[in-house]
Amino acid sequence: MKIMEIGLRQVSIDDIEKLISEEEVIQNCLIKDQILENLDKKIFISNCVVENVTFLSCNLYEADFYKTKFVHCDMSNLYIPNAAINNCIFENCKMIGVNISESSLNEVQLDNVIGGYMNATGAIIKKCTFTKSDFKNAFFNNCDLKKNI
Repeated sequence: MKIMEIGLRQVSIDDIEKLISEEEVIQNCLIKDQILENLDKKIFISNCVVENVTFLSCNLYEADFYKTKFVHCDMSNLYIPNAAINNCIFENCKMIGVNISESSLNEVQLDNVIGGYMNATGAIIKKCTFTKSDFKNAFFNNCDLKKNI
């Protein structure tokens, strides 16, 4: 899976907050070296690279991530149930305690992810790959993982 990185414009935290408040799609952006704190909105991210971003006290219910690469992000305790996560890459991310229950993950790569205590109960997980990742004490209740690698 290739995520396009050519021509991405770097956006500031103010740009991100404005787009979220206007319910706009955050697309074709580089979000780098930011702390996203206390977000409590549905968020749409498409064709972006999210690098070295920390999510603190965020409730991203029904988020939509499409063709986005997350690199070296700290998403610990992120609340993101009922999300749609399609054609995304999570690389070297800390995802301890993330709640993705009832979410849909399709063609997602999780490479070198620390996902202990993740809650993926009832998630629909299709064509996903899990490499060099640790999901110790994670909950994948009511998930069919047979068609994943």
